Amino acid sequence: MAGNLSFTQYSLEALFKEVTNMAIPIYQRGYAWGADQVDDLWNDLMEVMDDNQVDHFFGQIVMNSSNEKQYIIDGQQRLTTVTIFFAVIRDALLALAEADDQNGSEAKIRANDLQEDIIGNRLHYHLVQSDSVRAYFDKYIQTPQAFVNAPKTQEQSLKNINQTFTLLQKHVAEMLHQFKTSNERLNYLKMLYKHLTQSFFVITIVTPDEAAAFVIFETLNARGRDLNASDLLKNHVFRTAQYELETVQTTWNQMMDRLNNDSGMTTRFIRAYWNATRKFATEKALYKAIHSRIGTSSDAITFAEELNRLADVFVAMTSPKNNAYFEDEQVIVMLGVLKDMGGKTFYPLVLAMIKNGFTEADLLPVLHKIYSFIVYNFTVGGLVANKYEKMFSMIAEQVNDHRLKTVVEINEAIAVDMLSTSQFKASWAHFQAKTEKVAKHLLFETYYQAEQDLIDINAVKVLTLNEHIENANQIGNKVLVTKEENVRIRKQNQPINEVLAESKLASTRMMAKVKQMDDDLVTQRQLSVLNTAVNVWC
Repeated sequence: MAGNLSFTQYSLEALFKEVTNMAIPIYQRGYAWGADQVDDLWNDLMEVMDDNQVDHFFGQIVMNSSNEKQYIIDGQQRLTTVTIFFAVIRDALLALAEADDQNGSEAKIRANDLQEDIIGNRLHYHLVQSDSVRAYFDKYIQTPQAFVNAPKTQEQSLKNINQTFTLLQKHVAEMLHQFKTSNERLNYLKMLYKHLTQSFFVITIVTPDEAAAFVIFETLNARGRDLNASDLLKNHVFRTAQYELETVQTTWNQMMDRLNNDSGMTTRFIRAYWNATRKFATEKALYKAIHSRIGTSSDAITFAEELNRLADVFVAMTSPKNNAYFEDEQVIVMLGVLKDMGGKTFYPLVLAMIKNGFTEADLLPVLHKIYSFIVYNFTVGGLVANKYEKMFSMIAEQVNDHRLKTVVEINEAIAVDMLSTSQFKASWAHFQAKTEKVAKHLLFETYYQAEQDLIDINAVKVLTLNEHIENANQIGNKVLVTKEENVRIRKQNQPINEVLAESKLASTRMMAKVKQMDDDLVTQRQLSVLNTAVNVWC
């Protein structure tokens, strides 16, 4: 891949003068910068001017060179914003030219040079927006002195563009108001333009390979960049759709609406779906896998339709409170339990089952088996969850290929990689619950088994009996208390044993008799429910 990449440092002036075929792909999200980000840019520029800085890094720009265009993979928001900024400075120069005979000629020349050298003209703008905003952007931003006629709109991207222009225009006007003469105003605009275009610089990363661009996406994202890998996947699907583009776009947008237009969630969903229906793919291999299998307009339509059909299922798994798919209350509860337990690797299996016609009644015992798997291997066994991501994907693939046709066969496949009962017992004595949610479910299923009908698990808290011992997070050192009881202890500083003795929960009241928990008592209490745990999660 390295041989296909080119790296270049450009000032903004050099970038817009030398790379005049930049384009925002159709798949990119709309313009999203708000007032805070615009003000940050303005403040950065003011600091550069005040300190007379010659170099200010404005970030990386990732481009995919294709069809004689440089498609902006990452950097769309920044490049769109500076283009708006150029337009604000241009219009300020033209306004100065109209108002002043003395400096009007120079101001007009500089405005025209900025337009032709940096922004371009209506036949060839240097940065072309995606179709959703292009007409508005060309007509009211890239065209000189046209913003005053820009109509009000409810479309969010256009509202953001309008707001950015207005904010930058206000900042520039406030600075110009401080100067008394037109010559001073002209000089200020010249300095503003100079520092923005010559002091601000970017590093461009250009590749002709879309798969390489996807890897760059993932690598930058792993280092904390807010990139949207799903956009690149969408780009391939849209281009593959060809004459069916409108149909695929409509279906894709419906899917995105179900996912609350969350690009990160969309990437995770597409990968879960892919691993439910095809050979397992890592995040970095996902684009290459999709690129090789989705090659016709028919493929694109089917792919988008299946994603749209299963999007609500994915939302229900990742956010059970927002479930809009499942009707069985027990299924919904189990999905909530799995979320609390930190389960994620099972997503492809559920997607495969729903895709292949399994009912919610079929799904419920599989969810229980997944719950047991999580407790055995991860919660108690301490194994790394990612290790089993491929296992669940392989089971999902077998469901999709109809090699696993029944719930019994699916659960048997899951059981193959579960820790043995003896391994589970050996780990039980000293394991520690890493989160309150995990501890709550383990306590509920063991010590409070006889009281489950009386407990709303969402209305109780976990109390640690002795926070000062080495094994404080073992469940043998914890009890459930009502929210009211928790307030009495935490906020009203009432003695713990006094509150425990009056608890509404019998299993909690029993612990009031223990004067001081130590490590030995904690382990002893934890072992007291070992057989119960084995029976619950066998």
